[in-house]
Order: sequence, then structure tokens, then C-alpha cells
Amino acid sequence: DIVKDSTLKSFLYEMRDEHGRVLAMEERPMKRILHGEVLTGNQVIDVRIGIPGKDEVQLSVGGAPLRNQDGEIIGAVCLFRDVTERRQMENELAKLLTVLQETNSRLEDMNMFHSNFIATLSHEFRTTLTGIQGFSELLRDEDFHVAEVKEYASDINADALRLNRMIFELLDLEQMKSGKILLRLAQIDINAILIDTAERMLLKVSKHTLRLDTDDTLPLFMGDYDKLMQAVG
Repeated sequence: DIVKDSTLKSFLYEMRDEHGRVLAMEERPMKRILHGEVLTGNQVIDVRIGIPGKDEVQLSVGGAPLRNQDGEIIGAVCLFRDVTERRQMENELAKLLTVLQETNSRLEDMNMFHSNFIATLSHEFRTTLTGIQGFSELLRDEDFHVAEVKEYASDINADALRLNRMIFELLDLEQMKSGKILLRLAQIDINAILIDTAERMLLKVSKHTLRLDTDDTLPLFMGDYDKLMQAVG
């Protein structure tokens, strides 16, 4: 294992396995073959040899022991193949595969986000349109006092404004791509949201009785009205 160059100076080379671990003398493939192992087919061993001042070389080592008539090992036949370029290409392909897998994972996440976004938006559209449809049908089919008409018209207007905001968010593609959610914070009365939601539910199930218990002692807090309506509805 000692190599001499033209200046007659000697140095030791390092032999490592494919994972970079330094091989002890008895672990090296030549020694193993001389001890009786047959390294052929799938049993060949990849080693990396590093010589000071030179690039590392990767070798595929195989072979078999030579025996005399008595079965004693008298030598060995070893085959060394330089697989440096091949392994480098395999490593590059492995890195490329990792990048492709990561890209595919991000695309799947984006696709999932888009699907959830559309599902959520569809729910919000249906909820808002139900309110507009229900209140408008009441105004069409029933006789109300002016104050009641104004109240229902105000509800229709609020739903129309909410619908307009959702359309604006749908058109904001950069927000959708980044996965960020824009919050419009304002002081929220949770009781008002619950009452508003209950009124919209009654438009769908007018033949049913809905009981709602609210707590007037609950404080106001900062929140996004539309997102809270979505969560409650």
C-alpha cells in the first residue's frame, strides 16, 4: 500500500468506502479476496482512493482467490474499473431527481391550496348569494313597513359589498399564489355575527325553529368580519 513517485518519496493513499469511511487494511477488497471472499456480480465493492495533490478516484473492485490443488489460496485475480465519471453522473442525476421531487411537492402543495381556495370561495359565494336571494324574495313577496324595507335593503347591500370583496380577492392572483390571506381588521361583535348567520340560515329553513343564545357581556375584539362569517357559516 505504499506508492513511490519519480523522486523516490513515498506516501500513503487513503481508501474509503462509497460513504467516505476510511477502510482499515483488513476491510480492503484485495485483502478480503486473499482471505477467500469472492467479489463478483452484485458483490463487487466501490472504493474511493485519494492521493495527495490529485483528484479522488472511484474504483469498482471485484475478484476471486486463486487456489492450488489442495484448496490453499496462492493468489488472487482482481478487476479494477474506474467508475469516477459514472458515479459523478449518478450523483448529479440524484441531485436533479431531488430537485424535481421538491418541485413536484411544491406544485402539489400549490394545487392543494388552489383546490381549497376554490372550495372555500364557492362556499362563501353560495352563502352570500343565499342571503341576497332570500332577502330579495322577502321584499318581493311580503308587505313591509318602510323601516323594514330599509333594513332588508341594508342586508342585501352588505352581502353585495361582501361579494364584491370576494371577487376582488379572487382576481388577486399574487395573493393566491403566495398562500397569504389578507385580513381586514375591525372591531367585531360576535353576537352580531351569530345573529346575522342565524338569519341567513332561516332563509334556507324557514319551516324550522332556530334557537340562538347570545351573551351581551362579551367584549368587542379585532377581527375580519368576512373570515369570521365564513368560519361560523
